[in-house]
Amino acid sequence: MSKKNSIVLKLHNLCIKDTEKGAIVKYQKVVVTELTRTVQDALALPVNKIYLTSIALKHTYDKRDPMEYDFLIQNMKLVVHLPEKIYKNLKSKTGDYCFVKTVKKVTLMVALEDCQDTELGIGTYVVTGFRVKKPQNYFKQYTLVWSWEDGSPPS
Repeated sequence: MSKKNSIVLKLHNLCIKDTEKGAIVKYQKVVVTELTRTVQDALALPVNKIYLTSIALKHTYDKRDPMEYDFLIQNMKLVVHLPEKIYKNLKSKTGDYCFVKTVKKVTLMVALEDCQDTELGIGTYVVTGFRVKKPQNYFKQYTLVWSWEDGSPPS
């Protein structure tokens, strides 16, 4: 799929583009992608659709520099659909899982939260994303749940 037709870019253009920091945005929810069966099974998630709301996208837009944000939204679907590694997120952080993938020598992390009883509705949602400058250091305290290298949880 062309980046110009990306659902994330469409959501950005519809709700986020040119908004001021902290501005309230129109609520929209889109399906970013569907998890592969392997990843869905590894995480024991009841559904495979991954959602993104304009609220979460606005949060990311406000927190990241423009180049990082643009690169992230161009590659978010790829990171979530075909992660290289998935970590259990720390309790002190937002989200349940960290999906990680290196794209053009840049390591991206997208945090997902499994929502079973919230105002958002049942599903798994993107809550944030960013570039990880030193992944070997950043993920030291995280538990690896799944890796593409072996397709299964670590022993």
